[in-house]
Amino acid sequence: MAPTHPETSPQPLAVETRGTHIENQHQGWVIICDENGSVKQHTEGALEQSVFLRSAAKPFQALPLLKRKLEKKFTTEQLAIACASHTGTDYHCALAQSILDLADLSATSLQCGPHYPLDSETRTQFIQKNITPQAIHNNCSGKHASMLFTCVQAGWDPSQYLEKTHPLQQEIARGIQHYGGLSQPADTAVDGCGAPVFYLPMQAGARLFAALATQKIFQPVVEAMTKHPEIVGGTDRIDSLLMQASGGRLLAKVGADGLIGITHLEKNLGCIIKIADGSELARTVVSVEFLLSLQWLSQEMLSGSVLGTYYQRACLRKNTQEKVVGEIVSRWRKSLN
Repeated sequence: MAPTHPETSPQPLAVETRGTHIENQHQGWVIICDENGSVKQHTEGALEQSVFLRSAAKPFQALPLLKRKLEKKFTTEQLAIACASHTGTDYHCALAQSILDLADLSATSLQCGPHYPLDSETRTQFIQKNITPQAIHNNCSGKHASMLFTCVQAGWDPSQYLEKTHPLQQEIARGIQHYGGLSQPADTAVDGCGAPVFYLPMQAGARLFAALATQKIFQPVVEAMTKHPEIVGGTDRIDSLLMQASGGRLLAKVGADGLIGITHLEKNLGCIIKIADGSELARTVVSVEFLLSLQWLSQEMLSGSVLGTYYQRACLRKNTQEKVVGEIVSRWRKSLN
């Protein structure tokens, strides 16, 4: 099958300089909507553009659990790991395992596949001690454990839980369609962890994130994620740091390849940012500077938190001698000066 092309050409969101010259341009799209899909702000082409939500869909992939009020069997920490792209620390993995324990399942039931922990210290230990990573170390293991738990509680076959036609995945797809305001089910492909991944208009994605602020069914997820941002990502993760710096006013969840979804819980608005080339550094710079321009973040929040240090590291390009040789600047930087 020939690949389909983006509906619109991405627009410049940031430039990366070396010395006094532009070395790279980072393009993409940004959109903000309310729960009804009313667009409040967008960059060129965002209204016509569709994207894969990737792991930003995790709060919505918990809908079958929430619909049955099964979160009442979870601690807030367990619910946070169910919505997490965690970094594979012992703490994260123990939480994922605790959900499997509730379902009387072992980690061998996880079908997300293994990879080395994303946490740098933990990964180094694995390499030094020649430890083979298991599926429980996958950044999506909490979501998969929660999916398996839901299958057991609902009486569904857990062995086929990743199949697109499985009742669990069908129910998730209907929830994405409903809360995203779609007239038909979103197209899907296969995510890095093996689960169906949703391809939908950016407007629908922003509408989904606005629904986190307004729809009662999502309240447990919002509480868990904002109460335990360190579980949702981890150290040096932009979504965790945004939630910490904003004091819980913002909910954020990254997706692979340069995507992030953000909810302003007081303004009841959702935002999707997508960097076309998948750059995580550009995503950080664009996200922080765009949110500063909106006053969703303040300079005080930035300077008084780990987010400020993380953001500065993303902005500055250094060589192996730790000398600054360039920087990444978003299109919103001038408005902040």
